Amino acid sequence: AQAFGMLPASQAAQRLVQAAREGSLGDRAEAIKILSALRGPEAARAYAVLGAELVAASDPTLVDWLEGADGHGDSSVQGMQAALLTSWSTAREQGDALAGWRMCLDGGDAETGSRIFATKAETSCTKCHIVGGAGGSEAGPVLDTVGDRLDPDALLRSIVTPNAEIAEGFQS
Repeated sequence: AQAFGMLPASQAAQRLVQAAREGSLGDRAEAIKILSALRGPEAARAYAVLGAELVAASDPTLVDWLEGADGHGDSSVQGMQAALLTSWSTAREQGDALAGWRMCLDGGDAETGSRIFATKAETSCTKCHIVGGAGGSEAGPVLDTVGDRLDPDALLRSIVTPNAEIAEGFQS
């Protein structure tokens, strides 16, 4: 990150955009995070262009781009973020509950997912589920083999709308 700070903003932005297009998912996410902190018209333009590419590709790092757009001061970046969120909201209103989440079907990191599953209060997964013998309750099904039982779309649906379909034997 410090090396980018020594470059002129336009060069740093272009190198970060390139890094956000290549490499591992973690490296790409880190490049997006750094790029989101750069200010100036060149950096904002680069961030907006990258966002459009990520949307078009339904790239999983779009989540990272959206997080960076939250605090971005540029109106074009904020406008792009607002338009994207509005389109997802409209799709949800029209019955597509997964509209804003499909990008999550690609990529991911098992270690990070495991940490989120076990520790995030917002998700409270272990309140109902057990994985690998760890968890707080058997109110929901054991998830050790959930990938064998559900296709990716069904698995995503069960995460986004966990009470929409209750697994057999867990209705109460």
